Amino acid sequence: MEMGNNDLRMKYMSLNDDEIISLYDPQELTDEALLIVQEEIKRRNLTVRANNNLEENKRKKWYQYQKNLFGLPTVWSGFIFAFLLMISETQAGSGDEVVISYIIGMFSFLYWLFCVDRFHRALGKLSEGNYKISPNNAVLIHLAPLYNLFWIVYWPNELTKFINKRGNSKMIPGYIIGVLFLISLIIMGFSIALGTFFIYCFTLYIKQKLKDELLIEMPVSP
Repeated sequence: MEMGNNDLRMKYMSLNDDEIISLYDPQELTDEALLIVQEEIKRRNLTVRANNNLEENKRKKWYQYQKNLFGLPTVWSGFIFAFLLMISETQAGSGDEVVISYIIGMFSFLYWLFCVDRFHRALGKLSEGNYKISPNNAVLIHLAPLYNLFWIVYWPNELTKFINKRGNSKMIPGYIIGVLFLISLIIMGFSIALGTFFIYCFTLYIKQKLKDELLIEMPVSP
């Protein structure tokens, strides 16, 4: 019979450092077990010392596995949309160029919603399904007129409170990020490209802080 998460956590807490380190191979762990091992590694402040190519390869394998597990988005792709919008704005004039800008803007917005979705899926895995905002709600409420202006401040605030409470990574207050998102929307009234650029800057900040929290390096013996 499979062990529950609480039983598994108690089992790993009873292991010594070398025994915890021996569990580093992702192929030996379920997703749930990997998350619990990760928490225990951070709690004990185990660090990485890749002293040779073999250890470095193991570290990269561990890092890549966790990256795939949590599925954080490539936020840098959003800056491509901002660049294309800037080009479109500098050549604005004809109806065709306005349509092209609209299409690029729609794809940029959809990709940003994809980033929001991936953030909340990662948080769901990190919290073992107990994070209060589901990925679907995180995305779909952005489509609700007027209420979305509240939502774009609310979800970053909840995200930062969750991350800061864990104590492994520190973020600025989430309402500040939300207000910056709102300011970026106002800027879009003057320049869609510039507003898009700022939105992805703040989104990249969230991604980097989540990465700090989610992706730990492979532990090795002191």
